[in-house]
This record gives sequence, structure tokens and C-alpha cells, in this order.
Amino acid sequence: MNGFKLRHHCGTVYQEGNLEFSRDGNSIITAIGSRVNIYDLANQTARTVSVQARSNISYVCISPDQQVLLQIDTDGYGQLVLLRNDAVLAYLNFHEQVNIAKFSPDTRYLAIALGHKLKIFQCAFHNKKFLGTLLPHLSFSSWHSDTITGLAYWKNYLITSSNDQTVRLCLMEKGTGYVPITLTGHRKPVLGAFPSENFIFSASSDARVFVWEWEEASENFLQAQKADYRRRVGKNPKNHSNSEQLTLRQKHQLQHEGAFNLTCISMQGGLLVAGFKTGNFALYSVSAQEIAVLHTLKMSDFEISAISINSTGELLAFGSKTIGQLLVWEWKSESYILRQMGHSSQLLSACFSPDGHILATGGIDGKIKLWEKGICFATFSEHTHGVVDIIFSRSNTLISCSKDGTVRAYDINKYKQFRVLTTQEQAEFMCLAVDKSGEIIAAGSSSYVIYVWALPTGILCDVLSGHSSPVSSAIFLPSGTLVSGAWDRSLRIWDVFQHKGGCETLDLSGEVLALAGRNDGKQIAASLANGEISLWSLGDLQENFILECRRDAAGGRGFQDRFTAKNNPNNKKFNSLAYSSDGNMLLAAGNSKYLCIYDLKHKTLFFKVSFTENRALSGVLDRLNSKNMTEAGPVNELDLDEYDGFRDIDEQGVTAGHRPGDINKKTLQVRASKVAFASNGKIFGIVTTEGLLVYSTDSGEKWLPMTLDTEITKPKVIESLIKQDYTTALATSLILGEDELTKNVIMRIPASEIASIVSQIVGTELISLINILGKEAIKCTELGFIMAWVMEICRSHSQKLRGHSEIRNLLRNLVKKYNDLAWMAQENTYLLQFLSR
Repeated sequence: MNGFKLRHHCGTVYQEGNLEFSRDGNSIITAIGSRVNIYDLANQTARTVSVQARSNISYVCISPDQQVLLQIDTDGYGQLVLLRNDAVLAYLNFHEQVNIAKFSPDTRYLAIALGHKLKIFQCAFHNKKFLGTLLPHLSFSSWHSDTITGLAYWKNYLITSSNDQTVRLCLMEKGTGYVPITLTGHRKPVLGAFPSENFIFSASSDARVFVWEWEEASENFLQAQKADYRRRVGKNPKNHSNSEQLTLRQKHQLQHEGAFNLTCISMQGGLLVAGFKTGNFALYSVSAQEIAVLHTLKMSDFEISAISINSTGELLAFGSKTIGQLLVWEWKSESYILRQMGHSSQLLSACFSPDGHILATGGIDGKIKLWEKGICFATFSEHTHGVVDIIFSRSNTLISCSKDGTVRAYDINKYKQFRVLTTQEQAEFMCLAVDKSGEIIAAGSSSYVIYVWALPTGILCDVLSGHSSPVSSAIFLPSGTLVSGAWDRSLRIWDVFQHKGGCETLDLSGEVLALAGRNDGKQIAASLANGEISLWSLGDLQENFILECRRDAAGGRGFQDRFTAKNNPNNKKFNSLAYSSDGNMLLAAGNSKYLCIYDLKHKTLFFKVSFTENRALSGVLDRLNSKNMTEAGPVNELDLDEYDGFRDIDEQGVTAGHRPGDINKKTLQVRASKVAFASNGKIFGIVTTEGLLVYSTDSGEKWLPMTLDTEITKPKVIESLIKQDYTTALATSLILGEDELTKNVIMRIPASEIASIVSQIVGTELISLINILGKEAIKCTELGFIMAWVMEICRSHSQKLRGHSEIRNLLRNLVKKYNDLAWMAQENTYLLQFLSR
């Protein structure tokens, strides 16, 4: 987006699918809609992978080397993403919904479960000929008779569990004559099978755990496996190479407070964690002889949807899609490492703090959440209805208004509410404005009036009447003037502080949907219901010009629309406007998937970008496929899941669809209700149907294919230097990230080769080179040589590096070095003159 890149997806922390720990256990990966969030547990930060799926993501998995992420949506489409810089290695189509996917521990294989089918691919991430692709290895069209529920690697086998109440073992090698082993005995669907040394533990939904021991195969076992093979395939195996078998040794019953129904289970080492339908989970110590309870805890009143254990067995992750909750718990210290819960419904408003570090969001659920670096650290739930607008008045004060008829003020340092502003009659607020001092609050209502309060005292100072329809937007200008817009096709300018009682009226050609004011207070922009943006000069109260935006704002066709996108009048207008910090650009977004950026100096559309391509949302596609239409309506709108009366009714007799806090499962319409710029101009956010998308200035990273080469080693750097292949030597050392090695390479490169080498270094390698040169500029004696590198970098990459902090740091170090040398020369002037005689 011309220098901006998606950094965070706030408002939602977990919706559905699995939870995946990184191999080092310091990060947790979860899917939110059509995007993936990665939570850094050590630094308490989060980032969003910028690669978006075609639809809602149902499964994610990461390679053991933590370099490649596989995200798969509900339609069976997937992307292999290089996590280093979010580059797409390959686009995949599995042609049907994927249940589970899992990389082998050595990253050689990737197993995919599609219903009852099983496919195994060979990963070619380090193969130069097939870089970033998956090569078919094994495929079974009917591996189980029902849906596969679990995958696990053990020795040279792949262990699968299924709803058909069986566990099967697949040999990863081809053409050995091996007959797959089938383990039976469970009476309910098997949720997972987990290997541990010479044992396999299988767990079913009735909380039964079977222990299987690996030993030498008996003749009866071989005959039984041949019979099972004949039943599944319809013919006898050509040869039989099985020499070992699995024997059932123990049966255990898990129980927690009378609950026997498991919803998910996971195991790592000798620890097993089980999630129950009641919202409780239990941690067990597992051995072949016994299973002992270590800890039990209640996560919530709703069932646990996903469980994961990190590689060390210290951290447990839980997700509940019913309430959108994500927890990471350290069981030894019995403390939460991460505790997040998003909004239970769509967002309505958002704003940045004055320093741009904190982001506040308000939703239909009546909650206000504070976010920093993608992590929610505070929640206010005093409002009883949707929060329609929120504004930071000062660095530590947040003001909100709601449809419940109240305006509330919060101290975000103390995390508490300190003021409630109300009216004598019942009001439904639609917009909010705060003056620059933070002491005067104005709120527009659906009853055609604007209420004005003094925040320090909480007294209602004035009621401004004059509009003949609901007041949709209001802003305070730096001069203290209040500007309001309403559905009566007018703007009104109020002098709140002089109490003159009158106002200036500006007539418009359409109903006002949104207002935005330039930072200098000399111009305002109004979005109208007829698809126009009207810009006014407040000095002479004259209309500067009008932007015709109907075609720019137009979106796609909704699933229920009976007319084409071109003829849809509802998506040809903007709901929100925001000026850039310099006032030259205007951001606009509305009832479509597009964000439009207008160049006000040239009065043209500067940039138009789609903030989502999630086909699960109504209105994303311009044309709909007729095969998805039925007599009962669009396929997307139908609930095709099997009805289970016992599953849909909880212990209190409340159906699942009517549980409090349950997230709405209806197909949502794509729209953007708010756009906001941070005061520094480097960050902006869009409140969309999926949540709040936060964009910030991009570092300009590019992907070098050689980063996946297994030959990138220190000996390779030395070998390249000997061969005088200086470009490869420098690039390889930068990728390795060893500063001392890179410094030695730089010093051995001839000055005549600097220009050609610098022109070939891009992305993060260029940034690393600048950082190293900055460090060397302080302590290096070869300052002229360093300056030659700096000059060539400026000649080749000046446009790309403009505004980067790394260049500023390098310049600062060079200036410091210059000042040191100048001082030294001045202090030794007479000595130099004496020595020069």
C-alpha cells in the first residue's frame, strides 16, 4: 500500500481452527478470519501475517524450523508463507476441506487429512529445482471410513486417528509391502493418538485412554491385519513385511467433576491435557501403568475448542470459539502467560492515542478494549449497548459514547471509569467530539440535538438545537469551533464558548454520513449519502470542490442481493473519512472492500486498495456463481451441519445458538465503519467487518530465494572470498547474521567492486549492512573506506531508504565521528604545525 504494511489485526484473538506453538515454544499461532496472528509470548507482542487466505482459515501449521507457515481455508485452498518476510512460496489447492495438516519433525514430509482421505507430500523447501513446492509422495482415497481427527509422526510411521473409532499406522516409505496396522477397541470417536517411546496412547471422546505397546508381531496379529486389509481394499496383499505389532496393555478412564465428554485433547512427552464440554480442562501425568491428575482448572462456562502443548511441556494453550477467548497457561507456576478475549461481535469505532502507541476499540457488545502492539491489556464493560464513537482527549483520558444514552470518561493509567455524562431525557448518541483542551465534550444524538458537557465537573452546559434530523457526525476544530453534520443535508458551525445561541448553516446536496477536519482547522470534508465528498474552506465558508466518489466507493454483490453490484445503491458511499497528518491526503472507506486515498492537491483518486479478499463475506465478489444458489437461498447462508440435540443444548437447557456471548454465525456483509490516522502519520487503522486492521510504514523488505539454501554456512562465505565472488560472500554473511564475519568480508572487498556489489543487495540484507556500517563508523580506522560504502548506498538506494531510522542512525554516527576528528585536529593544531616543519 505504497509504503504501508499490515502489522496487527485487533478486535479478535481466536475464532476457529487449531492452535499451533512454535518449536521453541515462545510463540503461539492462531487463525482469525482469513488471516493469521502470531503472538510472541516472551515479549508480549503480536503481529499479523500480511498474506491473506481466500476464505476463513480452518487450519494452520508451522514447519519445525519455524521458517514456513501453511495456512488452509475452509474451501481447501492454502498458501505456503515464508515467515521471514511474509513471502508466498506456493499457492495450493486441495480441492476439498482439510481437517488436519502436519509437518514431519525433519520437515521432509507434510501429511494432509481431507475427510477420510490421507495425502502425504514431500516438502521441497530446500530443493533449488522445485523451490517452495510440495511433491506428491503417498495418497490414500479411503484411509479411514470416517473423518480423520488426528495425525502424529513416530519413528518412520504416520499415526492417524478417526471418528470411525480406529487408529491406523502408515509407513512413510514406498513399496515395502507393508500392510497398515489398524488398532480397534474404542467405542467412541478417537480424538487423537500420541506416541511415547515404545507406547502409543489413544484417547476417545468418552474420555477413555488406551495404551498400546510396540512388540514383535505374532501370527494371529499378522492374520488379523491381512483380513483388515482385504476388507478395506477388496484383495489380499501381495507381500507382507510386517515384523512388529501393537498390543493393548492398559485402559484408563479420565474424569473431571463427573464430566466424561471430551472436546479436544493434546499430549506432549509424559503430559496429557484434556478439554471437557463443561469448559474445564485437566492436566495428567501419563505412563504405561497409570494416569495421574496434576492440575484442573475451569477456563469458562463454554466448551474448549482447541488445545495445544508446547515442545517443552511447560505451556498449555486453550481456545474457545464460542466466546473468542485465547489462553496460554504455565502449569508449574499456575499463572497465565497470555489471556486474551476479543469483542464478541462487530466493531463500530476505534481511535489512536496522541502518541500512537495505544489503540482503543469499541464494539456492538458494549465493550471498550485497549491494545498495544496487537495485545489487549485492558477492557471496560460499563456500557450496556454498542459503543458508537471513542476519542482520546489527553494521553491518559478516553471518552466514549454509546447508544445506551451515556458518555463515559476513563483514566487509562488507572484502568477505571471516573465520569459518566448523562441527559435528563433518554437519548441515543450517534457521534462524539472533544475539544483540544479535553475539557468540553459534545455528543450528537438521534433526537436532532447536540449535548455539551464540561468534563471536569460533569455538568451539562448546553443543548444545541437546530438540526431537523439525527446528528451523524461532529468535530471540534483547533479554534474551538464545533462543526456538526446531520441527515438534514446541512452542516452547522457552532461557537460553543461564546454562547451566542446561533450558528452558521451550510447547505449540502446530500445527507451527511461523516466529517473530517484538517489538522490546521482551515478545511473540513463531508461524506454525503449521494456518494460525494464535499470539501469546505472555513475561512470564507465556501465550498472548495466536490469529489465524485460513487464509482470509487462501489463494492461487490451480496449473497442476498437481487441486482448486480453495478446497480447496488447501498455500497456507493463512504462511512468514514480521515485526513493524513500533512493534510494533503484524504482516506475514505464505506460499504465495500475498498479503501480509497484521495490527493486533495490534484483533486484525484491517488490510490485504491482492497483491505480484504475473504470470500466468506458477502459483497467481496463482483459476480456470484449460480451453482451456489439453491431454492432455500445461497449455500453460504445455509446451516448444513448435522443436528445433534444433545450437542446443541447445554446443562442449563439453553440452546447453543442462544448462549450469551455467542458470536453471530450469520454471513457478514463486508464494510468499513471507521478509518483513523495516528498523529505521527505513520500508522492508520480501518474498522472492518473482520476487525481492526492496523497498517504502518513498511521497511521495504524483499525476499531473496537464496535464504532457503542449505549451503549458507560460514565455510561457504570463506570459499566465496577465495574465489573472489564478493557479492555471494557478502550476501551470505548478511543472511547468517554474524556481524563480525560480515565486517571481515566488507574489509576484504576491493574499493573498485563496491558499486556493483551494493546495487545487488536489497531488503533486510541492505538494512543489516547499513547497521554494521553505522557501528563501524564509530570505532573503525578505515573511515574513508566506510564512506565509500555509504556513498554507493546513497547513490543506489536513496529513494528506498528515505525516512528509515537505520539511515538516520548511520548519519548520526558519521556526524559524531566527524566532530571527534574535528576536535582532535583543533586541539593538536600547534603540534601538527611543529611536526610539519
